[in-house]
Amino acid sequence: MQALQLLTVCAVFMGALFAATLIAFYVAVKLKRAYELAHREERYLHVLILWPLYIASAAVTLALDPPFNFLWGSLLFTERPHEWLFTTRVERHYRTLKYVGSPLNAVLVKQSTTHEQRMAIFWAEFLNSIDRYHVTMYKG
Repeated sequence: MQALQLLTVCAVFMGALFAATLIAFYVAVKLKRAYELAHREERYLHVLILWPLYIASAAVTLALDPPFNFLWGSLLFTERPHEWLFTTRVERHYRTLKYVGSPLNAVLVKQSTTHEQRMAIFWAEFLNSIDRYHVTMYKG
């Protein structure tokens, strides 16, 4: 009975960590965009309100990212973590993929991809759908 309770607690913790990390990332990206828009339109009262909210959400995201990378990243990529952040792990595997063409019109060659590369493709597309160019195939 105690093993089942421990398994239940672990499953709830893992699910909560997964949801909290993705929600915090989404909120941080949306607040960053709202801050940039308010700054561009010279709405300084909005800037004063949005800046602390953005910093707080970014801090929460950065605090949740290493445990997310350690637990979920290790499960998804079937390897121990080599880096602190999940995006860095995704980029490491994403950069091992073969592309054909110019950097702006690159076409992914999907033959003989490994499990880690397929996971990197999925997570890169997912993270880039929330925050454009969050995961890139080039360093810099």
